[in-house]
Amino acid sequence: MQHKLLAVVARATNYRDHDRILTLITRERGRLTATARGCRKPQSKLLSCTQSFCYGEYELQERDGRFYVRGCDIHEIFYDLRLDPKALSAAAFATSVCEQFANPEEDNARHFALLLRTLSYLCQKNADIQGILSFFLIKLLDFSGYRPQVDACVLCGETQGLTHYDAQMGGALCALCARQAPRAKRVKPSTLEAMDALVEVPSAGYPAIAEQLEAIGADLLPLCRQTIGQYCARKLPELL
Repeated sequence: MQHKLLAVVARATNYRDHDRILTLITRERGRLTATARGCRKPQSKLLSCTQSFCYGEYELQERDGRFYVRGCDIHEIFYDLRLDPKALSAAAFATSVCEQFANPEEDNARHFALLLRTLSYLCQKNADIQGILSFFLIKLLDFSGYRPQVDACVLCGETQGLTHYDAQMGGALCALCARQAPRAKRVKPSTLEAMDALVEVPSAGYPAIAEQLEAIGADLLPLCRQTIGQYCARKLPELL
């Protein structure tokens, strides 16, 4: 059976002498694994489409429950990521997270579009990596049904005097309840307000709020990373 799927290469693992095993994040069918036979031979037409972050329409053959790459119409390779080690590290982080939230055989359109935009933003010269990743993680949490509760205390429901954040509890805490949460971190009210506002911004809306995010990204990103980590089966990659 033949399939044509829009996909991004999340991982590429060398296999045998000339093959690669690809982990693909697809728009139509979530996460899947495909073998690219002979792709590491110098003259292989599959060589360029089996690199990490490559985005294109992949032609896959399904046989006995396994997928094999037969061809690819490449749309973007995000080459500029390779020019900045920090941007490359951030892209690896984003694809790793997105891979874990891409359930096999499920429609993945919103997550997929968010990932493509994030990779594109990271390719920009002097990209604000902290702001871009903060926006990406907040939107991914929201799309996946794990929106942090930051407009009221997660324990008592109090809406005033929110001073702490607990990633494991998934939201903000008032000063009184924070005494019962040893893992809670003190946060600025402006950081919680930003988290609350960002979930309402469309996934294509990052450019309009880039300046605001640049000012708070250093405070926001650690909270987002800790929160998303609660829902990931694998440890998240480190950032440079």
